[in-house]
Amino acid sequence: GHIRGRERACYSRQMATPRTLHHVLAAALVASVSSGAAAVQQALDPAALDEALRIARSRRTSEIDNFSAPYIVLRGGPGKPSVEVVTEFRRAVILARRQVDQGNHTWSPRNLAEATAKYSGLTTVRAEVWLSPLHVFVTTPNYRLDLYSSANRTVAAVDEKREPIFSSLTTSEQPTLAGVTLETLYRSDVLREPGCCLLVVVDQQGGTVVKEQVAFANLR
Repeated sequence: GHIRGRERACYSRQMATPRTLHHVLAAALVASVSSGAAAVQQALDPAALDEALRIARSRRTSEIDNFSAPYIVLRGGPGKPSVEVVTEFRRAVILARRQVDQGNHTWSPRNLAEATAKYSGLTTVRAEVWLSPLHVFVTTPNYRLDLYSSANRTVAAVDEKREPIFSSLTTSEQPTLAGVTLETLYRSDVLREPGCCLLVVVDQQGGTVVKEQVAFANLR
């Protein structure tokens, strides 16, 4: 995967218990993206940056939840996969909210623009898939997340990553593999093409785990 070293520690791979959504995503999104992403430049305009900061500073949990809802493809649950989309605008809200949670209420639109610049023109699709308690995997299974266009062609990814999730109930020194996190980065302009996209997650035998149509063009 592309995210390495200390950035990988941001994931809840050692604790499979749920965490607040914006905490998990903010931690996951601090890693840099590949140089190939620089070919697309779609920086958020000043009005969008101002709005992202306003949403992030809201004291009403319901406002944050209502904002996030359209981006949740599958909410998931015990043993059920979850899938979500992080557009450029949502990423700005998540990163700004992280600053608020750390007690920093002074971030300006310029600060936010600098923090989101390396993600310009990019959208992330993230899935968490849980394994059967009876599984026999000793390494992370080769699950895949792919998007298909209206012409049934695979949408080219800018970057993709697969990480293990370990159970919080492990009693031995050897951590127990509980699931897989899949995170794939795409060009935002490609995802906004008509009919895009069909989202499919498959296991290493090619069996379908998730199959959902996602209207990326409707997501800000």
